Amino acid sequence: SHESSRYITQHIVAGCGHLQVLGVQNPMSDQVIKKAVNFIDNKAREIYDKWYRGKKADYDVTDIHYLYARSFFIKQKVSITNSEAYNYYYANLKKNWKKQSIYTQAMTALICYRNGDTQLAQEIVANIKSRAQYSEELGMFWKKEGYGYFWYEAPIERQALLIEAFNTITKDQKSVEQMQLWLLKQKQTQNWPTTKSTTEAIYALLLNNTQLENTNGVKLTMGDWSYTEGDKSMEAEAGTGYIKKAWKGSEVTE
Repeated sequence: SHESSRYITQHIVAGCGHLQVLGVQNPMSDQVIKKAVNFIDNKAREIYDKWYRGKKADYDVTDIHYLYARSFFIKQKVSITNSEAYNYYYANLKKNWKKQSIYTQAMTALICYRNGDTQLAQEIVANIKSRAQYSEELGMFWKKEGYGYFWYEAPIERQALLIEAFNTITKDQKSVEQMQLWLLKQKQTQNWPTTKSTTEAIYALLLNNTQLENTNGVKLTMGDWSYTEGDKSMEAEAGTGYIKKAWKGSEVTE
C-alpha cells in the first residue's frame, strides 16, 4: 500500500540518519538518499492535500515519524511545493506535544532540536525525565504505555529513542548510561524481540558506549566454580558480555 511504502521509506531514511550520526559510511549513495527524502516529502504533501488541508483533523503518528526521519537531513531544503504541508505538520507537532505518548514526545523533542527550536526541545526532555523511574539494578526507565501492538508502543524502540533524545539534546550522560543499563538488562533477562528493536537498541548503545566499555574485571564465584571476565573457557555474547552457566541438580550441594 501507499501508506506502508511511505513508512518503510521513512524508516530507511531514519536509518541512514543514524549511520550519519555515528559517522559510519552509508552503503546508499547521497543521490539515492536525496531521492528517498524527496519521496517522503511528496508523500507527506499528498496526505496533507487529501486529509488535512483546510480541516481540523488530527494528524497521525506516521506524520510525526516523517518529521523525525526528515530531521536528519535538515540541510536538504523542503521544496516550495511541499513546504506548506511540512510547515503544517511541524506547527501542529509543537502545539500538541503534551497530548502525545512518551515515545512521540521524544521524537518531537529531536525534531524541534534539529529545526532550531532548542528551548522547546529541552522543555520536552525535562518533562519526560520528571516521569522516569529509577532502580539500582535496572537503571532508568518509564512505565509501559498502551498495549504494545503498534510500532510506537514497543518498549525497546521507545527506550532507544529516549536515549537518542537525552544524548542529543541535553547531553545528560548520567541519565543516558542509566537508560542504556535498562536496555542491556532487557537483552540479558528477556530479549530484544525484533530486528527493528535490535538495530534501534544497538544504535542507542553506540551513541555513548560507556556501558559497553565499562565492564572490565567482573568476577563471578559459585562454590568451587569461578569466572573472570575475559576467560576464554566460556564464550560471552558480543556487546552485552552475557554468559550462561547451568548445573545439574546432582551437582548442587550445600
